[in-house]
Amino acid sequence: MRANGDKTMSKKDTKKTTKNQCGSELSDLPLVVSFSGGRTSAMMARMIQVSPMYEGLEKHYIYANTGKERSETLDFIAECDARWGLGTVWVEAVVMPETGSGTRHRVVDRKSAVVNTDPLQEGHPFFDVVAKYGLFNNHYPHCTRELKAAPIRSYFMERGMKR
Repeated sequence: MRANGDKTMSKKDTKKTTKNQCGSELSDLPLVVSFSGGRTSAMMARMIQVSPMYEGLEKHYIYANTGKERSETLDFIAECDARWGLGTVWVEAVVMPETGSGTRHRVVDRKSAVVNTDPLQEGHPFFDVVAKYGLFNNHYPHCTRELKAAPIRSYFMERGMKR
C-alpha cells in the first residue's frame, strides 16, 4: 500500500523476484560484478560464482582497466578468469575530448590492454581523462567515475542493459 492509502501498484512495485535455494529473494536483473584485480575482489567474484545465494542469477564479470595497473595485476585477472571460467570482459575508457561528450568504452583483453606505459601514448585511458578533466583530487574525484563506472555503464548500455 502506498503512503497515501492507494492500493494500486506502479511499475516500480511490480519488479519480478524469485528465490534461490537459500530462500533469499533475487531480482530478475542481471548481477554485474566489477573485478578490480585485487585479491579480495577475486575472492568476491569467486564467491558470487559458486555461492548458492547467487544461484540462478545472470552474472556478468567485468574489469575496467585504467592503464595504470601493474602487469602482475593484469596477469592475476587473466589467471583467475582462466582458472574459474568467469568470462570476464575487459573494458577501457575511451575519452571523448569534446565538451558534453561522455566517456565510452572499448573492449580489450590481456594482450591489448594498455599497461602502465608512456603517458603520451595515444588512447591511454588514465592520461586521456587527465587531459580532459584535470588531475584527480578530493574536490574533484572523477577517477572512478570516468575510468571505471562510465566505461562499464557504456558497455552494458551498448548491449541493451539500461539499469
